[in-house]
Amino acid sequence: MIEVCVDSLESAVVAANAGANRIELSEQLQVGGVSPNESLIQSVREAIRVPLIVLIRCRAGDFYFNAAERQQMISESIRAVELGADGIAIGGLDANNDLDSELLGLIDGLKLPCEWVMHRAFDSVRNPLQALEDLIRVGFHRILTSGGPPNANQGIDVLKLLVE
Repeated sequence: MIEVCVDSLESAVVAANAGANRIELSEQLQVGGVSPNESLIQSVREAIRVPLIVLIRCRAGDFYFNAAERQQMISESIRAVELGADGIAIGGLDANNDLDSELLGLIDGLKLPCEWVMHRAFDSVRNPLQALEDLIRVGFHRILTSGGPPNANQGIDVLKLLVE
């Protein structure tokens, strides 16, 4: 499975034509990605036939979101699915570096017909095994993680535990 992160229509088309099995779409990859605008989502969906995952992150920086930011991300998630996204990559943390339970509750209440993916905020949780169980309970399908460190080679022990 090859999933390619892109931030433009041109990159999405090139990746799909080169054999990518799935595309994750965002904007501003240089800051870790933020939510793409509606026009970009729509044009990419019209141009490619592989599954499209849309990153939902209302701003660059940390993963600590206030109530207005959470609501913005929920609205962006709904709209992305309406525009044809097959999945949503989203996440947030609380002040203790646990998963943002308020955001998870909002996601759980949506019941959107899409794949839910926890993005790299997962690498900052203090208890990855508990976070994994929480994500399963809410209905997440996948986690994007290196096991905590900047790359998967350094996080291999945690990755093995998560897979088990």
